[in-house]
Amino acid sequence: MEFFWPTQPLHPRLTSIPSSCPSYAGTAEKNPIAMPFSFTLDELRESILAVVFLVFALASHQLAIAQAQSEVYMIPLEGGRWDTKRVTVVVPSSPDWAQNAVIEVMNIWDYSQGWFANTYNLKESPYQLLVQLQKVKVDVPENLVTISVNFVDVPTGNNMGAADLTVSSTKVFTSGLVTLPRSYHGEPLNGSYTPWFTRLVLHVFGHVLGLDDIHGFCDVMEEGNSSCHSSLPSTLDLYAVYVLAGGHVPHNVTLPSSIAYQEPPATAVPEFPMFPLLLSVVLVLCFGTRASRKPIRFAQASPRRYRKP
Repeated sequence: MEFFWPTQPLHPRLTSIPSSCPSYAGTAEKNPIAMPFSFTLDELRESILAVVFLVFALASHQLAIAQAQSEVYMIPLEGGRWDTKRVTVVVPSSPDWAQNAVIEVMNIWDYSQGWFANTYNLKESPYQLLVQLQKVKVDVPENLVTISVNFVDVPTGNNMGAADLTVSSTKVFTSGLVTLPRSYHGEPLNGSYTPWFTRLVLHVFGHVLGLDDIHGFCDVMEEGNSSCHSSLPSTLDLYAVYVLAGGHVPHNVTLPSSIAYQEPPATAVPEFPMFPLLLSVVLVLCFGTRASRKPIRFAQASPRRYRKP
């Protein structure tokens, strides 16, 4: 079957085609008001399908954009913050692989905060985690908050790591104890377990900085973190830490729509440099000034635990 498109409109008073009129299904020679352009029914069907597919593709694209714009990334907080930007972490020297993992994680959080501040032109200075090796006997100035790390053997159970933070009535962290496993069922967690152990430490130190567990999407702060293999803090985590560093302690933090949810590029976090880290600790310990604030009397323990996948 062939169809022809008329080159001129019908007369306004012509509401129907009389039966005496010649058939419009003829050729261009037989029908003077038909243009010499024709297409088959299959071609018409293909054209309609192409238009429908194009409309569907455009609608899907607009829907994806709308969903991306309406996606909300939110993280709850622990309910406290550090009132100093320099937090000293006392790390045991043994086992050395566990010590190296903790120092690497501290380096990841420090570099990631720096990348976030530079990328989004933030004025607030980030937290700085300073390592102090336990075998080095150095007096820590009073203005430096100390967090102790303990490596323990876990004979059984699922409580593989914890950050026990003491928070004052003014929502300020005053001390912290990080407990990490060095073995499970008598098997050391090094070697093939090192990537998992590093992610565990990364999660626990997120609690140290004041972040709570995330539910529903892949992130280093996802509770359990069993199926998620994130190895760097997300912009949501870093924005929440930035809010805490600015002196605010909300119940939760939502990532602004102007900041994309992503992880820092791998180039933003180089391999941890031992000498600069230790040198920074020495300089801070030698030239840090003493604080004149009064000790806080009231405290409440707020433990956070991480379960083995």
